[in-house]
Amino acid sequence: MDRVVLAAFAIASIPFATACAAGGGKQTATPSQSPQAVAATVAATPAASAQTPVVQAATPATNPLSWVTGTVMSVSDGKVTLQDGSSFTLDPQRPVSRLTPATMADVQPGKVVAITAKRQADNKLAASLVRILAAAPSPTFFGQSPLDAGNLMTNATVDKVDGSTFTVTFTGGGAQVILAPGGQVATVGTGSASDLKVGATVFAQVRGDGVAQQLSVQ
Repeated sequence: MDRVVLAAFAIASIPFATACAAGGGKQTATPSQSPQAVAATVAATPAASAQTPVVQAATPATNPLSWVTGTVMSVSDGKVTLQDGSSFTLDPQRPVSRLTPATMADVQPGKVVAITAKRQADNKLAASLVRILAAAPSPTFFGQSPLDAGNLMTNATVDKVDGSTFTVTFTGGGAQVILAPGGQVATVGTGSASDLKVGATVFAQVRGDGVAQQLSVQ
């Protein structure tokens, strides 16, 4: 019985040995996958070194300074405290500006302005205060940043003027501005620390350490 089994095994092994000899030791396609299918699969597989490029979203420019506005509650030892509880420290090396009343006739193309406004449903800015500056105080001046009470600070250059409506441009964009009912226009002039009195309205650009870099008093 054992001789019969061995003989059958030897006969069954002959085709396998012949196939290996003919293929030179290479693997052949399995019965379930033709050589053409193998080739198609390899062609459809991307190279291991090829990677899909990762597109990073643009990072908006950030301003290291923040705008603070409000009514002065107290001034003590170089520290100004506002009625909303916020405060900042004066920098003796930085001048204090004084706001002088102006009109829309003073808002002209090319002028540098600092606008306190609220964004409307049509995306226009309704300005409660437009400050006209002689020049931008720093390279980081231009742009937009949020203020309290839903206001938005827009530091920009006037582009076109049409009555009480004007357009401005700033780093990364632009806006259309309308002077809101009761809105004020003021020119930024030379002031002093003595202008910081209880009840005065101030606009300050404050560093992260709480020191004012720009300060206007109205």
